[in-house]
Order: sequence, then structure tokens, then C-alpha cells
Amino acid sequence: MTNLPEAAAWIAGIYQIEQSDPVLGGPPNIETGAGIANVQAQQLAERTAWLKTQIAAAVATVISTGTGLSGGGAIDTGLTLVADLADQAVAEAGSNNLQLMTALRTRQAIEVAINALVGAAPAQLDTLNELAAAITDNGDTSAALTALIAAKLDAANYTAADVLAKLLSVDGAGSGLDADMLDGKNSASFVQTTRNVSTGTGLSGGGTLGADLTISASIATQAQAEAGTNSNGLMTPERVAQAIAALQRPDYDSGWVSGWTAPFSVLHGLASTPMRYQWMVKCHTATNGFVVGDVIMVLPYSDGDGSRRRATHADSSAINIHQEPNGGSTSGGAIITYGATKFDIRAIAWKE
Repeated sequence: MTNLPEAAAWIAGIYQIEQSDPVLGGPPNIETGAGIANVQAQQLAERTAWLKTQIAAAVATVISTGTGLSGGGAIDTGLTLVADLADQAVAEAGSNNLQLMTALRTRQAIEVAINALVGAAPAQLDTLNELAAAITDNGDTSAALTALIAAKLDAANYTAADVLAKLLSVDGAGSGLDADMLDGKNSASFVQTTRNVSTGTGLSGGGTLGADLTISASIATQAQAEAGTNSNGLMTPERVAQAIAALQRPDYDSGWVSGWTAPFSVLHGLASTPMRYQWMVKCHTATNGFVVGDVIMVLPYSDGDGSRRRATHADSSAINIHQEPNGGSTSGGAIITYGATKFDIRAIAWKE
């Protein structure tokens, strides 16, 4: 008995034995009609061999994992791909570039950075706004800096020629006059033109000391500074200020609203109750010692009975003020009310 010859090939169609075909055994050949009874079996066998080859190739396929993932390998068995997550200590240190961060770890890292910025500052100086106000209030700061600058050596009176004259006239070991002489000095004591200057992260312009070099800093863009995700660009004082301003910027600002009537509400669109909110009023018609443009912060308050309708409050959709805010008193003892006839109103809020 002889086996049918078979090759690993996908036959486009399976031959149908016709009523007129004779029943002939032996090696099949559809072109000549020889062994016609075995043609179907051979075609199906070749399809089976082709499928076996494809399955074997697929099983041998290897899945590789990149940074922050593990569990790859050949798919001839079940695979479990696992993310390598940073723990709290690694997230707060901010120095690991191989592990992945969750939303919780990101929040913990941000909180550590903010706490480090505030430090042990007193309550009067624990926000950037209070620090800025304190610096502005110090009228002697500019004068003190000007006095220090005035005490520096005037470059116009001490030129490069003056410096060179000192180097060539002051003798002694290690002086310019001594270094000007090569006799008896080891060549290692002098700059080698074959030396290279390499630049690290945030710098460019390195090269061989055989020519002048200009080392340049790669400054982060404003968008990169505010996002805080670029690890190559360097920060300037302006970029730091822009990053800090982005962190302080409220998530919602109603803008100044005129012609309002208490009770008054604004829809904040934050999808959840804000962690912080602030009402403020701005004088548009002088009254009771206030001039046009004065801004007064409205403190949270109630009428003493704990009734929500008589207080300011926020919920998941709106920030509400239920009566015209008031504060202080006139010289005659009357309570000052910040109503719409004299004041515009504004609300700002932060999600966290």
C-alpha cells in the first residue's frame, strides 16, 4: 500500500467527482485524469498540511514587553502581561524611569512637591500670593540690590589689557608670569587640544578644544513648563513663574457679572463639587468709602440659624450665594451691603 503524495499548499477548490468520471485508483493527476478517485483526498490532505504549518508558525511567535511591562514569551502557552507599577516612595522620589505611575501615585508625587515648596512657612506666608505680596511690600528690596551692584568692580575701569598686565607682571609659583614659561613644566600642566567637552541633558555645543566652543542651554517652552512632563529642557525664572501660575490658575472663573440679583448661582461645569471656591465683589459705583475698582473677598457666612438658603454653598453643578453679602459698617453704624447697584460679582473654583 502506498500513501498519497502531499505538499503543504492551500488548494483553491476541491475537485468534484463527476458522474462521467471513471473510478480510477493510483497516484492522482487532475490534468490527465489518472487516479481521479484520489484527487479529493490529496487536495484535502495538502490543505491540512498547510494549516499545520501556519499553526506551528503562530505558536512559535514571541511577544516581547517594553519598559514597565513583564510576562512576554512564546504564545504556545497562556501569557499574563503585568505592568511594573511604582510604589509611593519611588513616585515621590521622581528618579525612576522604568516603572509606570497610577493616578494615585501621580497625586502623591505632586503633593510632596507642593509640601516641599510651602515647607514650614507661617500661615501668613504659605501661599505664593502671600509671598508675592510680602516681597512687593518691602520697599527697600530694590534699593538694597542697587547698592550691592554699585559696590561691584566697574568693568570699564578694569579691562582685559589690565588683567593681562597683572598676569605678566606678578611673579611666583602658579602666577601668570610663571605659567607663561614652558621650560621645566610637564605638558600635562597645559590644556590639550585633543581634549573633548561633552554636554549632558539640556546642553549642546560640545566638541574638541582645538576650536572655540559655544555651550548652549536648551530652554523648555512655556507649554512644556506648564505641563511639567519634559525631562530635557531647562527652566528659566520666567518658565518657573509660568509653571507656578498654571498650578494656581482656578479650574472655573465666572468673570465679573453685573446686574445680578440674590439669590444668585453660576454653573461651574466641573462635574463634581469643587474642593475650594471663592465669591468676590468689585465696586463699580463709589459708596461707603469704596472707590471704583476696589475688590472685596466674600467670606462664607450664614444668618446664624444654619439654614442653607441663607448661606453661600457649592454643589456638583453650581456655586450659590443666597443673599447679598455684607461686611463691616458705615460711620453711622449701618451694615454695608455689597449689592448689584454698587458692585459686580464673580466666582472662582478649584476641583482639588
